[in-house]
Amino acid sequence: MREEPLKAPKNIKKLTEQVASVTSEDDLDKAGSKALSEENLKNIQSARDLREKYANKLFWYLIAYSLLAYVLLLLHGFRVWGFALEPTVMAIVVGSTAASAITLVGVVAKGLFK
Repeated sequence: MREEPLKAPKNIKKLTEQVASVTSEDDLDKAGSKALSEENLKNIQSARDLREKYANKLFWYLIAYSLLAYVLLLLHGFRVWGFALEPTVMAIVVGSTAASAITLVGVVAKGLFK
């Protein structure tokens, strides 16, 4: 297979002149600020709102699931009303609760420190 040589863009001279015309970091900052349009700001805010909405729902789901696992553990441990589960089932319930909590913390931490 024959490799073709890289071709320079047709507007390379114009691009070179634009780069050369930038004289300071302030010019770069101004150019970058102009590039961030109002539409991009709306998209960023929308994404933030969605993350917050679903993070709250996930948090409350985890609380409800943890409470359910706690109640099952108490019922099983004290044999309330003759309630008993197989040890394997209890291990799965308790283990999945821990895994859910650890995963949630990991996802939140990753999102915070992006």
